[in-house]
Amino acid sequence: MAEVRKHVPLTISRPGVEELLTITFVANVTDYLWKIPYRYPFADIENLSALKTAGFFRGKAFPVSSELNGSASADVETDLGFELPNTEKLILLVKVLVATATSAVTITITGSTEFGIDDVSYEIPIAAAAGTVYEIDLYNFGLYIDGGEVNITIDDATTVGNNAKIAVALVARMG
Repeated sequence: MAEVRKHVPLTISRPGVEELLTITFVANVTDYLWKIPYRYPFADIENLSALKTAGFFRGKAFPVSSELNGSASADVETDLGFELPNTEKLILLVKVLVATATSAVTITITGSTEFGIDDVSYEIPIAAAAGTVYEIDLYNFGLYIDGGEVNITIDDATTVGNNAKIAVALVARMG
């Protein structure tokens, strides 16, 4: 099956602002090729509507010019869109959706060639209770997303189908 490009769903958090955020997780049900792009299409920001209402974004509409390699569609590589902050303000969340006895899923995050950071792998125990959330701090991945985007691969060497038993989300802390 061919891999499908999918941006990790982004929720923007504003430190110092009293608000309760809902984090949107998406499961890997279609053998996604997960991406964290340097510039997120506005359609991939989960709390965009609330941020517009709160005045975080100045514009009410976000027209995107295809002449400038932009896209208003979700999950598309684009040169226009929301620019992610430095990696020290990014948190990747991984949620166990379905507990499975004695199994684990390995998540590998591409490093940074510019900053000499190797790929990093994390073993997520999906034998944990359903609903368990793991936090992966992206602080050590360089000052910014290298080469325009970070790739996240999810590999399960034990049981086919376990990849869909976890879901991912990204939180960007913006002041």
